[in-house]
Amino acid sequence: MQAVSQFFREEKDFLFQRGAEKERVIAEAKIREERIKAEAKMREEHIKAEAKMREEKCAIARAMKADGLPIAKISKFTGLTSDEIEGL
Repeated sequence: MQAVSQFFREEKDFLFQRGAEKERVIAEAKIREERIKAEAKMREEHIKAEAKMREEKCAIARAMKADGLPIAKISKFTGLTSDEIEGL
């Protein structure tokens, strides 16, 4: 009888350990998923910020070009290439 009791105790411990391991794996997967989502959101925000900055540079370059500033100066101040400025 004592051997049976020991067996069930060991079985219970084993199952508890497996359950805890399963919960750990699930928690780690959720953490990875959240990290991936956060990284994707950061990349998306970075891309949007770069696009906005480029639009602002183009608007400034258009205004400078309309005021008759030389393309070389516009390029120097905005970081846009001569070809990009000429295409505005």
